[in-house]
Formats: sequence, structure tokens, C-alpha cells
Amino acid sequence: MAFAVTKRTKVMIGLGAVGLVCVIIGCVFVGVTDNIIHSEISSRMPLNQKGETYDQWKRSKAPIYFQVWAFDLLNPDAVLKGEKPEVKQKGPYTYRNERSKHHIKFSDDGTVYYKQETNYIFERDLSVGLDSDTVTVTNLAMASVMSLLRFENDFTKAVVEQIFKSFKQTLFIKVSVHDLVWGYEDELLKALAPLAKQRNITLPANNTIGLFTGHNDTESDEFVIYSGQKGLDNFAEIISWNGQKELSLWTSDYANTLNGSLGTLFPPFVEKEERHYFFSTDLLRTLSLEFQKEVSEHGVPLYKFVTPPDDFANVTINPSNAGFCTPAEHCLPSGLLNISNSHYGAPVVASNPHFLFCDEDIRKSVKGLSADRNAHQTHVNLEPLTGVNMDFAIRVQINVHLEKIKGFKETEHLSSIFMPTAWLSENAQMTKQQAKDFKSQVLDLITALHVIKYGFLALGCLQLVIAAFIPITCKLLSKGSSRKGKGDIQTYKPRKRRTRKESSDSEVDPLVASYMDSD
Repeated sequence: MAFAVTKRTKVMIGLGAVGLVCVIIGCVFVGVTDNIIHSEISSRMPLNQKGETYDQWKRSKAPIYFQVWAFDLLNPDAVLKGEKPEVKQKGPYTYRNERSKHHIKFSDDGTVYYKQETNYIFERDLSVGLDSDTVTVTNLAMASVMSLLRFENDFTKAVVEQIFKSFKQTLFIKVSVHDLVWGYEDELLKALAPLAKQRNITLPANNTIGLFTGHNDTESDEFVIYSGQKGLDNFAEIISWNGQKELSLWTSDYANTLNGSLGTLFPPFVEKEERHYFFSTDLLRTLSLEFQKEVSEHGVPLYKFVTPPDDFANVTINPSNAGFCTPAEHCLPSGLLNISNSHYGAPVVASNPHFLFCDEDIRKSVKGLSADRNAHQTHVNLEPLTGVNMDFAIRVQINVHLEKIKGFKETEHLSSIFMPTAWLSENAQMTKQQAKDFKSQVLDLITALHVIKYGFLALGCLQLVIAAFIPITCKLLSKGSSRKGKGDIQTYKPRKRRTRKESSDSEVDPLVASYMDSD
């Protein structure tokens, strides 16, 4: 019996000791796992020529697409008479956006300088038709000239009116999608160039006009950003663009500030509660992003951030937007951004597609629009640990502000309208293979650390529980055996063997007794 107890004790002590060690190891992993993950990501994320992020950043492996939906005006003559415009969306017309970075120079202060080359290649298979398809849209050249000359004298306007007639210009024209987006040489601008020079008016370069003239096949953009080598808090955030550390076209320091990243890389360890920012080189302003919900792409958990309604809100809703009113204190209704300063004075106004988040009067001013958050709101899906942008769509609509301008007959019956011209989406999404590679290189390591941590804790706790139950179980078994033994003693009473003499003295055989009684 002593041997059995000793054996049980040894087992109990052994299990308890091993369990305690496992729990201690698990607790240690709880304390250091986050540090290990933080250290591992911090070592991988900074931009340097030997880093894992560098090659993907230098030349994007994920296909980036630039998609265009043009608004075909169905009733141009009626609009000239003051009626509500009706449009029909045509698209998408899709271009593959190939980006590559050159002249890369790293500095000891934790910054990196580079030039970015951008090329757009038309993708017929991802488009509704050829980009030679035509649409009826606002005559950008004519609208620009009238807007630039609105404060000129009547004689100058009369001269320009005659030039309009000689070139048979109308406020609405048919143009190919390609020319609308990338620009075309306009004879009207060419004819007006001497007058513009005399009046010190800047017309579009090379007499070419379009929504994104000069953007294709260019290496014009120069950037300086933080490389992350001096810390990741400001990783990938912009310092300067084309030599400018701040802009000059807006009316406040806040509006002119270059803030945030460029939309492809963000600092790691993303928090849901924080707003994130990116600078748009198309709108020439910083946009914000706020958390919407958790999503998953090809098995990779992501945080979805979207541009909030107050980014383009009127100053009555968002006073910080006062600096985007140009001229100062001349603010547009909510949802609209005047970007004429970046388009040679053309009355160009940006908004969300289909006037999403615009004032109700603006949304109802044009027939044929239907705003949808899922289809028209800008979003960025970030992997929360690394800050890598796994899925994004930057969406914007370009409109032309048309109104009556004294001295120009084409506008005499116009209502003040923001005429939709096209909306654009620059988007990319990681492929299945990229998701698989990311999981194997990053997430699997993190998963393994968590498995080890919780595995040791679970195993240790299990062994401690077993060790604790051993003496309890043995005691219960011992009590059961004791009760069973006492019951047997009560039912079995062995007789004591007696000698013949004791038997004869104390007992008489029944037969003998009866015989004796008969005598």
C-alpha cells in the first residue's frame, strides 16, 4: 500500500511541475508575443534597397486600373434653353495604370526622393467599348474661355464671340472618351492664344485641353517621403511634391498643407479609432479616411476605411474646409470642391460620383444620376498589422460649372448648374497569389506565435488540473473500498474452534438430550 501512494505522489508532483512550467512559458509568450510581432514588422516595413517592401513599392506588382465613366448629355438643346440636363452614364473604359519609380535617393535623415513614371494602357476586355466611342459633353475649351473672360469689357467679349462663330463653337460637343480624358489640341484655343497673351491670361499648355491632359506617359511628379528608417510613426507620409512642401492655391495654411501618405502605403499597426490621411495629386488636397468595418480579402483580415461625408462638406458643417473656398469666402454647396485653379481657370468642380453626399438640390439638378455608397465612395482596405493597402478605390467626379455670363449668347438662358462630365476610379486589389504569399510570409508567423502561446497555457492548465484531481480521486476510491469492507464483517462471523472438552462441558447433543429426557 505504501508503494502505491508513493507512486501516485510522484505522478502528481511530476504533472504539476510540468504544468506549472508550461503555464510560465505561456505567460512569458503572452508578454513577449506582441513585442516579437512588432519587432518583426518594424524590421520588414522600412523602405531600403534590401527591404521586403522595396521591390513592391518601386514597381507595383498588383495591377492598378484607371476606369472612366463618361456622362453622355441627352438633351443639349434643352439645357441651352434653361431646362434640367439629363445624362446617361457610359463605361467603364478601363486603362491599366503602370507605375514605376526612378532616380531613387535615400537620405540619412530617414527620407527618400524619387520620380514616378506613369503610363496608361487601354484594356479593351475590361471596357464596354473602345475609347474612341463618342459622348456629348460640355465644350471645355469654350467654357474655360468664357469663364476666364467673364470680367473683361464688352468689346473683348464681342471679339471672342465672333471667333466662336467662325469656328462654329457650341457649348456642348461630341468628343471621344480618349480625347475627353487625355486631351486634344483645340483650334479655338490656338486662335485665342494671341489675345490671351495680350490680356495676361494663361491658357492650357500646347492649346491642349482634357480632364487629365499631360498625365499619360509622363515622369513629371517628384516626391520626397519618409522611408521609415528613423521610425514608423510617419512611414510613407509625404514631405514634398514637385519641390513644394506646401501648396499655394488654397486660402488657408490648413488647406495648403501636404498631409498623409500617397494612398498606397500607410504606417503599420493601424488603429480603428484613428483617422488616416492621404494626399491626392489629382485634387491637390489631402483627404481623410475613417474606419467603416472589418472585411476579408482572400482570407486576409482587413480594416475598411472610407472618405467621410465631411471631406467636401460646406463650412457650415465642416469649418476646416473654409480654406478650400476659392476665391476666399466664395464657398460652393456641400459636396463640391472648386479645382479651377489647377485647371487653368476652367470652371471645373470635383465631387463624389453621382453627387454622393452633395446637397439635395445638387443631386436633383441633373436627371439620370443614382448615388450609391458601395459603388461611388472612396475606400481603402488596410491590413492592420503592416498597414499594407490590399484593396483600394479612389473615386472622383469631374463637373463643369455652367451659368449665365453677360456678353456670351450661348449662356443667356442657362440655369446655374454643375454639369457632370465623367467620374473616375483608380483601383487595385491584391490577387489570390499575393494574398497567399502575404499569409505565408507574415500571417503564418503571427499565427504560429499565438498557437505556441495559447498551446503552452492550455497544456499547462490541463496538467495542473489533472495533478490536482489525482489525490481527490484516490481519496474517493479509498473511501469506497472502506465502506465495502465494513459491510462484509457485519455479515460474516467466523466461529472459534473449540476443544472436545469445552464442547462436552457446554453443549449436549440434541439426540442425547432427548434420550436422557426419556429416561
